[in-house]
Amino acid sequence: MGASAMTIAQTVARPEQKRLASLIPRILIVGNLRSETNFVRESAELGAVLRRNSGDRADYNRSMSNPPPHSGRTPFVQFSLGSALLMMTWAGLICVGLTSKAQLWPNIMGLLIVLALSTAMLVAIYGEGQSRAFAVGFALFGFLFLVCLHRFDSYSPRLLARYIGEVGFQAKNKEEWTPIASTIAARTTAAQRLVEERNRFVEVSQSTGVILAAAFGGMLARYINGKRQRTDAP
Repeated sequence: MGASAMTIAQTVARPEQKRLASLIPRILIVGNLRSETNFVRESAELGAVLRRNSGDRADYNRSMSNPPPHSGRTPFVQFSLGSALLMMTWAGLICVGLTSKAQLWPNIMGLLIVLALSTAMLVAIYGEGQSRAFAVGFALFGFLFLVCLHRFDSYSPRLLARYIGEVGFQAKNKEEWTPIASTIAARTTAAQRLVEERNRFVEVSQSTGVILAAAFGGMLARYINGKRQRTDAP
């Protein structure tokens, strides 16, 4: 009796086992499809978040480099990290030029002034936005101040061309030039050396004045341009 009942139970269980065995692949397929669907959905959401963050970062960079006309009051003094580094470098050159007795540093400062004003002219032609406004003011005020110094204060920077030429000539004719240079140095009095040091000091101060005037002109032009854009904005 017990054996018959067990046989009947096994006979009933076999179709159920076959049914479960046939359902297992279907369950796995459905699970994989659901996992792939979730993965695709999560990937799409992650991509949307990354694109949104990238767009926000690009908008922030554009707003920092060229703020819109309605972004509030334009500050008069405004500079970036690169501008701050340039100002620190220029301040270091001023300190070296004022304390050194070599003519090299005033020549370097004169050359940098010409390069800065020339670069500002290029930005004024091909630039846009607030950068162009700053370049226009920088070049205009810098050149006007340079012309006024040359006309009324006898300022004429020698740049590096003459200095390099003199050094090259002395190196080429070292044997003939050395005794002449020694004779000139021996005949130079303390008063003459003091006059030469004063001339270098004045030249460095004049170069500093050109850059300060140019920077003031650039900030003024940028401020006026920002104010005009706010006025024209709807």
